[in-house]
Amino acid sequence: MICLVNLGAKLKGLGQYEESVECLEKGLELNRTTGDKEVEVTSYINLSSVYIALGQYEKSMELLKKAIDSTNDTKQRTAIYANIGEVASSQLKYDEAIRYQERALEMMKACGLEDEKRVTVLSQLGVSYALAAADTPGTHFEKARHYFLESIASHENIREDLKDEYKIMVDDQNIAQYEALALILARLQEVDGALSIAERGRARAHEDLMSTKYTIHKHNDVHALTLDELRCVWTKQGSNFLFLAILLVKLFSFVTKPGKMIGKPDVLTRECSTNHSDDLLQDLVMAICKSSHFRRHGECEDRSLSSLYAAESLTLEEQNVEAMRHLRSKDECREEESDLEANLSSLYKMIISPVADLLDDTEIVICPEGHMFRIPFAALKDVNGTYLAENFRIRLIPSMTTLKLIHDCPADYHSQTGALIVGDPKVGRVKLDGKVTHFPPLPNARREVKTIARLLGVPPLVGEQATKQEVLLRIQEVSLVHIAAHGDSERGEIAFAPNKSCHGIPKENDFVLTMADIARVGIRAKLVVLSCCHSGCGKILKAEGVIGIARAFLGSGARSVLVSLWAVDDEATKAFMITFYEYLLRDKLRASEGLHLSMKKMRESPPYGDVVYWAPFVLIGDDVTLDL
Repeated sequence: MICLVNLGAKLKGLGQYEESVECLEKGLELNRTTGDKEVEVTSYINLSSVYIALGQYEKSMELLKKAIDSTNDTKQRTAIYANIGEVASSQLKYDEAIRYQERALEMMKACGLEDEKRVTVLSQLGVSYALAAADTPGTHFEKARHYFLESIASHENIREDLKDEYKIMVDDQNIAQYEALALILARLQEVDGALSIAERGRARAHEDLMSTKYTIHKHNDVHALTLDELRCVWTKQGSNFLFLAILLVKLFSFVTKPGKMIGKPDVLTRECSTNHSDDLLQDLVMAICKSSHFRRHGECEDRSLSSLYAAESLTLEEQNVEAMRHLRSKDECREEESDLEANLSSLYKMIISPVADLLDDTEIVICPEGHMFRIPFAALKDVNGTYLAENFRIRLIPSMTTLKLIHDCPADYHSQTGALIVGDPKVGRVKLDGKVTHFPPLPNARREVKTIARLLGVPPLVGEQATKQEVLLRIQEVSLVHIAAHGDSERGEIAFAPNKSCHGIPKENDFVLTMADIARVGIRAKLVVLSCCHSGCGKILKAEGVIGIARAFLGSGARSVLVSLWAVDDEATKAFMITFYEYLLRDKLRASEGLHLSMKKMRESPPYGDVVYWAPFVLIGDDVTLDL
């Protein structure tokens, strides 16, 4: 009997609903002879969830009400009331849903429950009141706002003492309640409030890392910046902010200016289905990344670490695309080129066109979310064929709060002098992910860092000297870090030469610099340049953004990070880096200005005028100057 119930639950998890129903009903039939109430209630609940998956809400409701009649356990009854409310909401019976959900909430308060289930019930109540608002908008919208805010506060209280990886997980699970409330506020034309609550749900774990590193006092409300605090951030920057958010199913753009906020609520692109705006953006971004592989010419040594792991990864998939590039016909290449231009134009039309008339400054600080972090914003093209980078300097930030944390950090935190230039570490034969692997040398990376080191007047760290131990020792006190080595964007790891103290075949701890290593040692650099393959990529989550190498350095204290969205051929990378550093060191320009002018110079140089050579470079974080 119990085996049948457990099997039914397992089959439900596998999506085999008919078989699940058969097992659970057999279990109920056998249970009638024993009268085991616990088995009976569990069977009813499991059966009800199967019928929800099948869209049979009446049957599900009937089973849940039987479960209520069969148990006196308070916690169990609380969960069942919450489930009944969810089913009633699915049936568009919002008043009934509210009644059961509020009953569940009352019982949770009586039991002193403060967990993720309570957060879920509060959020569901917000949804039910929001959907019921068609009949009585005033009262119901206010109730929806109240419950969403209570749900958010409860979630933030629970997450407070979790480790970074768990915060990332629970924040992503709960981002929908921030979106729902922001959407309601936008519908009420409370654009300031909509932006504020959308910002509150953005890059929470990242902000926690930064506040800890900068030893800035933090409490539960640190992320709930007031509008006055947000305006201080905009005013201090003195440039346009473009905050992008997909609120449930719609793309919203908010443009802020120093001291005030101009919003276009409900900016929905006409090409985008109201139910698939996030999917469309993701498809366009992936198409652009693939096109960049096919379009690229020249030599590009593989600086990825992912291909050397036992498991396949996105980077390995992209390497397979690279291998196919040489087999494509001229007609296919021309078609790929046309597709790339069309996709860049489509993204401009989706994201920039609705607010283009509000962008009247020379710089845009863009706060994207999710897959939008992989968009080469500089290359987005308007109807006249003009790239966004031709009119604006462009910089990305994980959230406006991360920028405020950088502004608020101690004045003497970041180093003013010193540079660490690392390239072509001699990794050799090592054990990686449980297997012995040989890392090929990176001669072009060595040439790149030697040229940069000459510009800076410092000796580079290369070959056997570029050990993990030596890098960790030197990285703490320099103002500039430049790394050209094997890296894994998703794991946030970089391979260096093994520590000289290790014996035998070096293991990962002897040569792989991890995000945890970076966090422990702390970074005081004003600028980190990551010349590794796909250093701007990583695991993408809606709430947190990109989890990868760049996040590791920013979270560990770096003021800004320069990364690449895709692999660029070696001569183009070298040309870009030399130009970039000349602007920073010779002309004393800010990093955003150096990036902007380097892109311009590349665009106007015949060998590197193609988008794939100049567009992938992205500056994330604050704008900085170097005085080395």
